[in-house]
Amino acid sequence: DEVAAFLRAAQQPMPANGVTCTTIAERLAQDRNEAERARAAEEALARESAARAAADRDKALEQARSDNIVTRENYMAGATLLLVLGALALGVAGLFLTRTQKREAIWTASGGILLIVAAVVTFVMRPAFDPAAIAGTTRLTVPPPTAQPGGLGKMVCTIDPARSRVTVSSTQDVTIDINPDGCVNGRTQYAETGQNWQRILVPDEEQTVSVLEYAPTTRTYSTSRYLLTAQQMEAARARRAEVKVKACSTDPAARADLAAKQQAIRTALPPVFNERLVYSCKPAG
Repeated sequence: DEVAAFLRAAQQPMPANGVTCTTIAERLAQDRNEAERARAAEEALARESAARAAADRDKALEQARSDNIVTRENYMAGATLLLVLGALALGVAGLFLTRTQKREAIWTASGGILLIVAAVVTFVMRPAFDPAAIAGTTRLTVPPPTAQPGGLGKMVCTIDPARSRVTVSSTQDVTIDINPDGCVNGRTQYAETGQNWQRILVPDEEQTVSVLEYAPTTRTYSTSRYLLTAQQMEAARARRAEVKVKACSTDPAARADLAAKQQAIRTALPPVFNERLVYSCKPAG
């Protein structure tokens, strides 16, 4: 405040962004708190998923047990019917034999024996209940984050002061247009980082590296800037020269190569940023 008053009194221009001053330590602490809240939400989601999976498993076991009982009863009914038919066939064969119809008696007796054997096989082949087979079909799954509707396409992004650390950059709205392949504004290819899209800019005329990232699931756009020494910039530019993707690409292999090259650039950056701008985005129009 004293510096601002001095500059105003001296009628010197002073850029201002209207965002509350935040130290890096404060910003990192807030990021950790947000990460803790996100982790707690994920753990709660995992517990809910586990409870649903357990309930689904119990329901599946009960249904499978009922189905198994019905199936076994059907097998037993079939075996009983075959046994009765076999016994009747043997009785008829005996009747043929008393009438000296030996040929008919043999054929009828053979059929009766086959029916009795089929009855025994049917009875033995009754399906047993196997809980392990049911458990294998009800694995615990934690659904991935659900993308907000309209997470891709042309977006208007507004600065979120509570999640940003602004030093010298403008906080005006930013417009981006991103397609499902990570092409931004029709000319810049971003690389996949999990469910997000990221691009690292290493300019020739500045001593600052910018990491741009867009998260479609939360419609969050961020710019993290790192102020580097001349030696660090030289190392970053050398690694940037290895990036072959200069324009948008639909080739997954090219995007994977871009992601690998950008990861190499990340290793040349300090562990802590100097400025971070976080934007909340919504569909344009």
